[in-house]
Amino acid sequence: MKNKAAQSLPAKHYPGLAGKAYFNFGGQGVMSQPSLDAIFEAYQYVQREGPFSSKMFSWIGQQLNDTKELFAAVFGGSAHCFALTQNVTEAVNIVLWGLNWQAGDSIMITDCEHPGVVDAVNNLVRRLKLNLIEVAVQSLDGQELVDSIEKQISKDGRTRLFVFSHVLWNSGKVLPLKEINNLCRQYGVLALADGAQSAGVLPLSLRDYDSDFYAFTGQKWLCGPEGTGALYVKESLLGKLEPTYMGWRHHLHGSERGAEKYEIATSSFPLLAGLRTALKCHQEAGDDRSRYVKIMANLNYLKSSLEELGVQTVAGAGASGLLSFKVPGKNHNQLVTDLESDGVYVRSIPEPDCLRASIHYLTESDDVDRLLAAVKKRL
Repeated sequence: MKNKAAQSLPAKHYPGLAGKAYFNFGGQGVMSQPSLDAIFEAYQYVQREGPFSSKMFSWIGQQLNDTKELFAAVFGGSAHCFALTQNVTEAVNIVLWGLNWQAGDSIMITDCEHPGVVDAVNNLVRRLKLNLIEVAVQSLDGQELVDSIEKQISKDGRTRLFVFSHVLWNSGKVLPLKEINNLCRQYGVLALADGAQSAGVLPLSLRDYDSDFYAFTGQKWLCGPEGTGALYVKESLLGKLEPTYMGWRHHLHGSERGAEKYEIATSSFPLLAGLRTALKCHQEAGDDRSRYVKIMANLNYLKSSLEELGVQTVAGAGASGLLSFKVPGKNHNQLVTDLESDGVYVRSIPEPDCLRASIHYLTESDDVDRLLAAVKKRL
């Protein structure tokens, strides 16, 4: 599919898009009908063959292996470096509690992390008596941003882990993943990237980026079911990151050589069939770069059109699928409800106070026009 322009599947393949302009992929994506069918068929198979049987244990192992193999093919790295999780928060907690912390160590985060990550880090800091360092990233770009991170790390001297979003959830700003990873490595600091708003949007090769830890979810831009996600762990760190909770799933593989040791117990395994189908639907629509080109074309069209209407877009937007903007004189929480009455679905963000639109490659120019008309009507 190299150089093939991204093509959306027919609208009937995505029931959640029917009759609406949907801009909430950054919260939860819409599942395709093939994904829904795959989940239903998997549940039928489980019941038909016996939910607890020797055949079923073999089937579960295959579901886990097939999903990890597909992650490796899509995002790079080796299959055994992926631990399957229910969401990004679970993946982040695996890393937070899997390191050998000492009282007085420091952990660094950005000033734009999602509340789920902030709460998880604060809990760790409080219980283990760590130091919390917060670095500003929203107002900085390029080398200035990297220099600011380096200044904080070198000044502290005890930073063990830097937790940051590849794409900031509130503005859509893209942080320089490879540069941050390289910087952290120079100072012996581990890097944990939250990929909730990047996986499924940006062309991504975890091996090329030389990531230590990368967490992502299946239900957002990947358009899979909720309750699916993964943590990527660099192979050299598999022996250093300890599991906090122990379960039976790593025994399916007969060893603890891979990231399966971070998986715990029973979950909804038929959901994995839906997630793999979702990934295959994306691949059928075009390669990751062609899909990204389409996302950027519609995002830039929306951004320039909003600015022509006098609507302020939040600084830093323009390189990912997220576009945050402020409608003057309006309560953004109320505006979300008002726009939904016109069949337009966006969300509000508390900090900065704004609306956020998620532009997917499934987003069409007609959807953007519908959003623009709905906003213009309320100016």
